Amino acid sequence: MLTNLISQIISQQDSGTPEIPTGSGLKTDPYNWYKILDLSKPNGGSTKEINQNAEEGWVKLYLNEGTSYRIGQCNLPNGDSWDGYIYLYDITGDSRLASNDDSMATINGVYCKGYFNYTPSYSGYYMIKASSYSNYYQNRPCSLHCEPPPENIDNIEIPKFIQITTTSMEFSSDEEIAVDLTYNTNDGEINFEVEGLPDGISFNGAWFFSSGEFYDEGEYSVKIIATGETQRVETYITIIKKRNRIIINDKEITFYSHEAAKTVPIDVSFSNTYAPYIITVDESNLPPGISYSNNSFTSNPELITDTITRNISITVESSTGYSIGDSAIYTIKTSTEDPLNERTDFLCVNERARR
Repeated sequence: MLTNLISQIISQQDSGTPEIPTGSGLKTDPYNWYKILDLSKPNGGSTKEINQNAEEGWVKLYLNEGTSYRIGQCNLPNGDSWDGYIYLYDITGDSRLASNDDSMATINGVYCKGYFNYTPSYSGYYMIKASSYSNYYQNRPCSLHCEPPPENIDNIEIPKFIQITTTSMEFSSDEEIAVDLTYNTNDGEINFEVEGLPDGISFNGAWFFSSGEFYDEGEYSVKIIATGETQRVETYITIIKKRNRIIINDKEITFYSHEAAKTVPIDVSFSNTYAPYIITVDESNLPPGISYSNNSFTSNPELITDTITRNISITVESSTGYSIGDSAIYTIKTSTEDPLNERTDFLCVNERARR
């Protein structure tokens, strides 16, 4: 005998409450399972996942390891169209194992639009969720079907929950950024409050904002209070504030008298984000023939008349003061020698020696 996971709703009373056959092992509270979620996006776009305002039908059932099951859902047998979604989860309701929307099949002699085949890897309880494609179909009763029949089925009401999934977030000085607070819930609209925000960080309902205008760094424990329709949850997240670093490294540069004039910029990098900066160079110690402007060194070959090496002190500072500066030594050398000619002379000497 073929068994329905949820017996088909035969008719609806004048009060709007559907009538469900009893004696099948199912709970007889229809609103415990047949409410269908409006899955349409606000802009009328494609479907989306269950959100915190979800109304969905859940069923718990026992499936045997290695048995191939075909599970689907359909509308009432009154000719109405139906466009439902069906999902299979583990017993926690967190791990989705199978799902379907529009595939069609006949299960238990009933035409189903939305079904899947599934072979359990272990024997135990699983959960099925029924929902709808759009608000046109919301709150329409449906029936779920399975073959072969499961050993045990029951309607269940999923406990309300609010889960903050954000555990930490990081902000850098001199960086303007907003970071969302992430969470999962089925407890309606959630309102958030925060306590213990560090200076330079603000909170706007569901996301944190930093203008990057701070001079300190460290880790701060911030209390999050989430209030839903039935629950109030408190948790803590870690906010990390880091000062951006403006970085310059030691470098060696050689300018030759025989080559064309060239310009070599000072290399600047950042630990996290670009920040405006000011470079200071000890120009008084530059070799003759070398000048400095616009954060670069430029040679004038006609003025290079000797081989000289100088160590030039360079510092970089944040224009805003929010980032941390750095210092380095650029070793700048001028030379009247021609490495190419020296190499040619060396080859000629070796050739004469071989003769």
